[in-house]
Amino acid sequence: ILPATLHVWSKASLELCFGLAAGIGGLSLTGMVYMATKRLKGGGDAPASLAACFATLVGALDLIPLGIDYLLGRGGIVIVMDAWADNIYRVHNFLNQMLWSPQNVQGITVAVLGVTLLSFYGRWRGWLLWGPILGASLIGSSTWVTMGIMPALAVWGALEVVKLRRDLRASARVLGGLLAIAGLMLLAASPSLYGYAETSARHGKSLTWDWPGHDWSIFEQWVGPGILTNILDLPMLLTFDFGGKLLFLFGVGLATWRRAWRDDGLRLLWISSILALLGFVTVRSHFYYNDFGQKIMMLPMAFTAIMAACILDKNEARRTLLNPLGWQLDAERMKQRRRLIFRLVWTVIVLGLAMGFYEAPVSVLARHVEAWRVPPDEQAAMRFMRHHLPLDAVVQGHWGDNGGESRKLAQTIRRQIGVMDDQDDVLVFRPADWERYQQALADVSRALQETDSSEEAYYLLRSHQITHVYVGHDERVLWKHLEKLDDPRYFKLIFQSGDDRVYELSGW
Repeated sequence: ILPATLHVWSKASLELCFGLAAGIGGLSLTGMVYMATKRLKGGGDAPASLAACFATLVGALDLIPLGIDYLLGRGGIVIVMDAWADNIYRVHNFLNQMLWSPQNVQGITVAVLGVTLLSFYGRWRGWLLWGPILGASLIGSSTWVTMGIMPALAVWGALEVVKLRRDLRASARVLGGLLAIAGLMLLAASPSLYGYAETSARHGKSLTWDWPGHDWSIFEQWVGPGILTNILDLPMLLTFDFGGKLLFLFGVGLATWRRAWRDDGLRLLWISSILALLGFVTVRSHFYYNDFGQKIMMLPMAFTAIMAACILDKNEARRTLLNPLGWQLDAERMKQRRRLIFRLVWTVIVLGLAMGFYEAPVSVLARHVEAWRVPPDEQAAMRFMRHHLPLDAVVQGHWGDNGGESRKLAQTIRRQIGVMDDQDDVLVFRPADWERYQQALADVSRALQETDSSEEAYYLLRSHQITHVYVGHDERVLWKHLEKLDDPRYFKLIFQSGDDRVYELSGW
């Protein structure tokens, strides 16, 4: 994926590469959504600018359920706007996805790039090259977006073949080309597919039809949790999760919908959005406590961002302080009650701006506050390990979650970690040799929590290639017999700041 590629090519920090990848993906997706809307609307910048806002600053109507939760005493001040929704049913806004999950944004960007090329070129010989490239890129970036696009491609291709049914030769030629592209795509994507299959086999988990209940269900009390309840609750959930991207669709004229269906690329995005919605309410992953199956919803989010923005006229109105972009409703569609409808449109947009003007900056501020709250001694130890340990060092701190301390170590020092507990946030890294991992965890636990022998601790740690031991606040509380680390025959104290220490195993 892009951050790792940038890191390998440039040797820049992983943090910088992650940020660059997020920025590149976000800007690319926003630009293509803008371009697709402008093309669909006949060249108008006003609807295209609204589509770009839907892809960035303008979120959904999360303020409404958050307010209801607050009034009912079920919630307080939150940072993430869609915190009202249970994890499995939560659909993040685009800007949230760009900040937290750029690899999946990379997937939807690849998908929209394919849609854009399809809009320009339709059935094109160049797909024999670009089809496998884009397909392998999509599969390698996001399995979730892939699950929406690939079945849609099959439906799109079938419609093309049926369209040419009166000309058997042309129909066979199109079908043969589609099958050739699909074969080359599978060949190019086979390393990624093999990796996904291996990961699924390690965990013994994949997809499930089973659904738990959720706090915001309207129909669960009568029907019970499951697919039928999901379908019945979907309009309510989509209204909160999509906001203007859903509501404004009712103000788009039939002529615009027909143009979208006649456009080869938008027709594919339309089909994939329908299939993504069906998948969202029927099948989910049970691999992880936070079901990332909601990433498939970026397909209908992209499609509705383009279509909903067409509620605006392509011709700009007079720009004012309150309407700096010159937006006005489509003159052909909104002949009556234009002022009332326009006020409702602006109300929905303003409510959605909480995403861009509250969640995004507060999320950044919260991260800085979290960093400021780290004790100075721990900060000094982290800086030492980050900048002064050898690149091939393997550091062991406490392996349990314990409020995220072990994750902080892994994210901060840029060095390999010895062993971590099988906690929710690292399930995806489960090793192939599960028995060996469990033995390593047991050995490290014995070395640092049980034995008082410095010799035994040394050889247990070295047997798993651990080269350094970090002792911070959590380690001092949870580990026993720490005096064994002061034996100079086996351990060397190489850094100390207050009570925080870093030891190096002798002979390494």
